[in-house]
Amino acid sequence: MKSTQISPTRGDCTASYSITDYKATTVGEFINEVLTECPNEWGYIEDNNHHRIAEYKYGKVVTNNATAELRNKQIIKIIGNGGWSCMDYLITLREEE
Repeated sequence: MKSTQISPTRGDCTASYSITDYKATTVGEFINEVLTECPNEWGYIEDNNHHRIAEYKYGKVVTNNATAELRNKQIIKIIGNGGWSCMDYLITLREEE
């Protein structure tokens, strides 16, 4: 997973990031990828409507609001927001046709 800064660094040393080169194709896979690839981070994973999917902290899920249907939704793109050891992820999901 690669993070590329896409906004200026704010006064609190955080910024927005384009998240690319992730292996996950679904929400559930992405949650697992964050836990394994970023075990020293904490934050939230939300959908494009800003509904909280999960809260994670140091390699573990703290709260998980993802139903089986949501965990299987396909990812279109991911934006990260944070800095230091906090990173929140906003996932744009493929809508059902």
